[in-house]
Amino acid sequence: MSKTIRPGAFASRTPKAASQTRTDQRRTRGRACPAAAAAYLDAWGGALAESARVALASKVLAAIDAPELGHIFSPNSRSEVALAGLLPRPGRPDLPYSGRLDRLVATDQGVLIVDFKLGEKPNRPASSHVAQLALYRAALQPLYRSAKIRAALVYLVGPTLTEIGGEELDAALNAVVETT
Repeated sequence: MSKTIRPGAFASRTPKAASQTRTDQRRTRGRACPAAAAAYLDAWGGALAESARVALASKVLAAIDAPELGHIFSPNSRSEVALAGLLPRPGRPDLPYSGRLDRLVATDQGVLIVDFKLGEKPNRPASSHVAQLALYRAALQPLYRSAKIRAALVYLVGPTLTEIGGEELDAALNAVVETT
């Protein structure tokens, strides 16, 4: 039985899958390997129609090859980072949460967390996407106490990296605390 692959999981795992192929098959003129992406989707994306797999692979490979996104696929990055935490809520029990972060980039300059989204960049990111990143940032803060943790969404059509400001993340986290 084939599983349906999340676009973010595919975008996160494809560089790793590509690096595990033979060197002569892995790269074509410094670009991400379409053969590795196709093999990965054949193994994990069988529930998707062939046309959907081809379209998804094209978008993800374009993101991997985009020079402005190179840092999120660097050796300093990790993919599919499992996160869990307890969100303190004054006067109420802590709220447990968990998730899987698409990319985490940790350098001497700080930490960047990234989540991939299908489609084009909207005028404003969806509030649920901002809240998701706010929770991920909250889960990582105890681990990276002295580092600034930035958050961004990558929209695969484009591709476009959109950083979400700290004040917006703080407001989203406060909204989760107040309404959940």
